[in-house]
Parts: sequence; C-alpha cells; structure tokens
Amino acid sequence: MEPKIRTIPLTIFDIFVIIIPGSLWLLLLVTAYGILVDLKGSNIPHQLAPFSTTVSFLKYLSGFGTGFGSIIFFIGSLIIGYSLKPFSMQIAELIIIPITKLKSANRKAYFKSLEFPFPHRFTGGNFISSIFEIVEHATGYNITEDATGKIKSDLPGRQPFSTVKRLLRLTSPELWEDGERMEIEARMTGTLFSAFVFSFVLSLFCITVSIKDSVVTNTLVWVWFLLSLIFTIILAQGFLKLRKREVDYTYLNILLATKHESKQEND
Repeated sequence: MEPKIRTIPLTIFDIFVIIIPGSLWLLLLVTAYGILVDLKGSNIPHQLAPFSTTVSFLKYLSGFGTGFGSIIFFIGSLIIGYSLKPFSMQIAELIIIPITKLKSANRKAYFKSLEFPFPHRFTGGNFISSIFEIVEHATGYNITEDATGKIKSDLPGRQPFSTVKRLLRLTSPELWEDGERMEIEARMTGTLFSAFVFSFVLSLFCITVSIKDSVVTNTLVWVWFLLSLIFTIILAQGFLKLRKREVDYTYLNILLATKHESKQEND
C-alpha cells in the first residue's frame, strides 16, 4: 500500500498546536519581562504589577489597527510556538516522570523506563513481545528488554515505538493518520502544560517577592497563581493520559495492520 502525504486537516491541526501555545508563551514572556522591569526599576519594598506590561503590549499592537496588530501577534505566536515546541515537550515529559514515579507500582521502576513511550507498562508481556517480533521482522534488528524494562536495540530513536510509527505509515496510512491525530492532541496538551508550569513559577515568584518585602500581594496575582496551579494539575493528568493512549493505540494499530496484511496475502 502506498504511503499518503500528510493531509490538509492534520497540517491545520499542526498549525493550531503551534499558534495556541505560542500565543500563551508570548504573553507569558512579555509578563516575565514586565516583572524584570519592575524589579530593576522599583525601590524595595516591591509591589509587582506583572500584567501592566502585558496590557501595554496589547494596547501597542492595537495601535497598528485591529487587522495589522492581529497579524503581528499571529506571526509572533507562530515564531515563538515553533521555536519552543520541542523544548516544551521535553520539559513536559521530564516533569511527568516524577509524577509517574509517585505510584507505588512504579517506585522501583528504572528511571528511563518511565520516559515516553513508557516501556515499564509492557514489561514481560505477550503484547510487547508481539511488537518486538513485528519490528525485528521488518528491520532485521533485534530488540531486547531486561527485567527493569530497559529496551536495548541498535535501531535509532525510542524503540520499538519509533519504528512502529514508520511501519504504520508504510502499511496502513489510515491508521498512521489516526496515530498522528493522537500525537497532535498530546503535543497540544504537553506544550500548554509546560506553559502553565512557567506561569505557575512566575506567579509564585511574584508572591514570594511580595511576602519577602512585606508588601500586600496584588489580588490579581493570587488569582493568577491559583488558576495556574489548577490548570497545571489538570493538564499534567491530561498529558500523561493522552501520551499513554498514543502509545497503546499505536501498538494496537500495528498489530491490526500486520494481521490484516497477512490475511490479504493468504487470500
């Protein structure tokens, strides 16, 4: 079966994955700049007003006119979102590992086995053995797994997941596209999660400075802190769930595609 090129809907989703978190990161970076300006230009005690610079920035863009200002904001979000996307995902995955390790069943697991694509979840099972066989048959390279869930292979990337994704594109473009949609959803959640972690850290910093200097913290800063904390917790759980779903269904899809291909050959 001939592999298909990336479809237009997936490309549109990819753009949204960049633009939406990128716009949030842009506003957060402007807010961080405002905090630094307040710290540098004010005398102690500090009463930080982190949103004043953000509001001024948005008013400055509106001065160009609604259309042109929106285009500037869109381009800025696109550049920042694209630039930070790989780092955001790395940060999100690193933060998720300690959360995963909190579960009693994972406390003795090898640290690397808790990383995406979560090999500790399949250690020693028939399901993952079938995946290994598919990859070994397709590539000619062996994949081994020790008792701690550590995967060993001469193949590059995160095995066997990386190879399975490529095999799906060759054998079943429809199922590969299904996997791409799941990856896009996970990436969107992951980049938003890392942005809200940064937002939480910024708000906590503002509160810490106010407490240190014995100044009453702005009410908006407390609201910002609580909202950042709530969304960080929600997105952390969502990101972990979506990442696990992506792995589970990618492996299931390659099993279905392989069985279907074998049945067609026999027929």
